[in-house]
Amino acid sequence: MLAYAKGSTLVVANAGDVRAVLASNDASRGLVAKPLSTDHNAKHESEQARLTAAHPNEPDVFKCKLHRNSTRVKSCRVRGILQPTRALGDFAFKYEEFNTLHASFQNGGDGFVIPQPYTPPYILADPETQVHTLTDADQFLILGSDGLWGSLSNEEAVEIVANYASRGVHFRAAQALVNRVIAKKVEKKNHTASPIEILWSTIKCQSKTLLRERLAAFMGPRPDGQTRDEFRMAYLEHIADEVIAGMDRR
Repeated sequence: MLAYAKGSTLVVANAGDVRAVLASNDASRGLVAKPLSTDHNAKHESEQARLTAAHPNEPDVFKCKLHRNSTRVKSCRVRGILQPTRALGDFAFKYEEFNTLHASFQNGGDGFVIPQPYTPPYILADPETQVHTLTDADQFLILGSDGLWGSLSNEEAVEIVANYASRGVHFRAAQALVNRVIAKKVEKKNHTASPIEILWSTIKCQSKTLLRERLAAFMGPRPDGQTRDEFRMAYLEHIADEVIAGMDRR
């Protein structure tokens, strides 16, 4: 996803399960959330229509799962496997030569091959763009992946960011969004889970180096140019050691 502003023109381009949400003041409703992109996933009706039209002889070109004890759709996946309908990579969904055991293993996969009938491409790398003319009513723009929007509504995210922006600490808003997502995941999990288990399940790193890098990126550096909070950094490094120790025991 890319957002580019020049003068009063804002251009948003996306290809994937990501979303841009603009917060704007409305005279009667206050601060409102306006999406400036389309979520490119198999749950979106326009993407379902595109897949159906492109693969008329594949009735299961996408499969949907319902919420438990409900008729509401929880998620949909291309060929029952992949949620995004547009992305960079995922070559097995685009080119036949990548849908082989050899190609899967070469690219770090587990040997999975999309079964027949197989008529690629299923997903695209073509971006969609939206152009918005900025006004004094527009306050801020939130860019996030499905990791954010899968847990927070547009309105919830705007409310959180607005709370920090109104207090002049907008640089803490991104971390606040992450914290709220983690809190929601905790609510859904067994309440006896330890903070380390929650952190592990949220980050889902397979690499110890990558885990440390993500924790460091989570901390800073701060946008105002100040140095990192050494105490908090030391605490996160301690958590990283515990998580990595847990990885070693797996």
